[in-house]
Amino acid sequence: MSTKPVLTAVPAPATDHQEVQLIWVLATDLVPSADNLRHDLPDIAALADSIAQVGILEPLSVETMAGHAGPWRIIAGHRRHAAVQDLIDDGRWPAT
Repeated sequence: MSTKPVLTAVPAPATDHQEVQLIWVLATDLVPSADNLRHDLPDIAALADSIAQVGILEPLSVETMAGHAGPWRIIAGHRRHAAVQDLIDDGRWPAT
């Protein structure tokens, strides 16, 4: 089992300058936002297969949760997160 983080994330800009930083985040440190407009996440199996083959091509957008160094709240990328969770559950992606 690998010990590398499993998802790439981009923190949401904290300033008007729109500067972002790429970071590695463990899947267990990501929390879906309650404000996500998509409550139904269709076609996760096909996305999971794609991610298993080529990885995550588009980083997730996240923000820190108030008063915490982690977990991170997902702003964009809920389907990718769900697909990776399925891969972890199937043993096709490292959990940690």
